[in-house]
Amino acid sequence: YIDNYFVHTPAPAADRWAEENVYLPKKVSTFEGPFRFTLIPWLREIVASVNDPDVRSGVFVCGTQSAKTTALKLLALYATTVLRINAVWLWPKAELGRSFSLTKFKPTVEASDALRRFIPPNSDLFKYLEMHFEGGGTLNFVGSHSKVDSKSRSAGLVDEVGPLSAAVGRARALAASRPAPPPPPPTGSRRAPNHRTRTM
Repeated sequence: YIDNYFVHTPAPAADRWAEENVYLPKKVSTFEGPFRFTLIPWLREIVASVNDPDVRSGVFVCGTQSAKTTALKLLALYATTVLRINAVWLWPKAELGRSFSLTKFKPTVEASDALRRFIPPNSDLFKYLEMHFEGGGTLNFVGSHSKVDSKSRSAGLVDEVGPLSAAVGRARALAASRPAPPPPPPTGSRRAPNHRTRTM
């Protein structure tokens, strides 16, 4: 599930940015090297959807071992380093988030030239559950029952939190306690935006 406030900030397309800036080290992927959608083409639409001004939130139903968590990782990196907004990544348990951060997320940041420069000099600001990106946003990995101040963030990500309806409910509850973002600037189009939730 993606609580999508990415589209309110002009930025390069998320899918193109991912291929140009994210490097997957050997400890993270069997396909070591620059990230490419050619290996997992079904992820491109998920990642690209955050730049669609008509999509306000997305629910993605994926099979097991289909790289759905990779899509969320790319979006978390895009939010915090490109858009420089804060984000919360909701997990069934905080320990699962910590394990993913330790083995998959942090190594990707450290291996990618474009991302490594966002690691702050003070290592205390770049922990496994709370990562402050220098000059960017802050990413928090939290458990589904953790207390979190969602008023300070702009994007929400949910990964495998029980039944689909429960996951969406928790994410929307987090989003409801946050002030709405400012409306996007006028584009000259006469068509009013039709925000919708996309299910894939």
